[in-house]
Amino acid sequence: MSTFLFVFASFLTVTSLFAQGPLFDDIAQVSDTPAQDRDSIIREVIRLNENQEYDAALNSLKSWVHQDRRRDFKAQYWLAKQYILMAEGERFTTEEWRAQRPNLGVHLRELEKKLGTGSVPDDGNDYQQGVRDLKSRFSRLSGYDPSWGETLARLSRVPTARHGQCGNTNFNRGDCYECTGKTLGQAIGNSAFFFQHPGSLLNQPPYYASDFAHKWQEELHGPALGLSRTFYSTSNYQAGHNAALEAPIGSVIVWDKCGGSRAGHIAIKTGSTEACSSFCYHLSRSCASTAAGGTPRIIGVFTPTARP
Repeated sequence: MSTFLFVFASFLTVTSLFAQGPLFDDIAQVSDTPAQDRDSIIREVIRLNENQEYDAALNSLKSWVHQDRRRDFKAQYWLAKQYILMAEGERFTTEEWRAQRPNLGVHLRELEKKLGTGSVPDDGNDYQQGVRDLKSRFSRLSGYDPSWGETLARLSRVPTARHGQCGNTNFNRGDCYECTGKTLGQAIGNSAFFFQHPGSLLNQPPYYASDFAHKWQEELHGPALGLSRTFYSTSNYQAGHNAALEAPIGSVIVWDKCGGSRAGHIAIKTGSTEACSSFCYHLSRSCASTAAGGTPRIIGVFTPTARP
């Protein structure tokens, strides 16, 4: 048996997966598919994967999810597993995976929500561990370095800026770029990188936080800071908000507007919903400025990939 098939077979003690598109609008554990039929679908998916008919298995799971109107935990769990399995086996093109990755992150959060409400099958499987495993594998597929991410999160509260302690008592929003710059500089052992390194300067004074996203050059800044830009858009704020919520610890988050200032905001993610720079606050409420529907104006997400 190939390594690829062995990985799939090892999941048979738990059951899981993902659907394209927006957040599921109904997270109740309801299903129109009888349990016997569900088991038949899962057996067929296993058979198709064993025969290397991965797309057919994926389409079968998609059909199940849509048939049950995205309400069946087991259908979504298995679909998420299939997407990750195919990504690990390089069954998607680069463009396909780039398009699927943000949706998969959103879907994994939905599975976590259902776990929190107890809306999961009582079939003897450890879905808590199963979802944790899927999230861990998803992070690895995204190139995330947990140790580097934890270092950045820890250091985000260490520097001091003009108006006080970063990530603590300093609520002067104008210091966010200085606090983030000093954090990253300290982490890479080059405190002058942000402000004095001509070849790698991300922006000129007055250091607009939004320019971190606008002027980012992946080939230049990525290796120097140990980050990879995983999201950038100046108009799709809902996708930016989703990307920030699903981003791992230590990710750098950038807003294009904060309050009335077009300088924006920048912070380092320190918890599932918290980010710190000149102050620590909830990602969804860090800046008063929002787009239509109250969505935070997040334009850039940068994931810790490897310590420089």
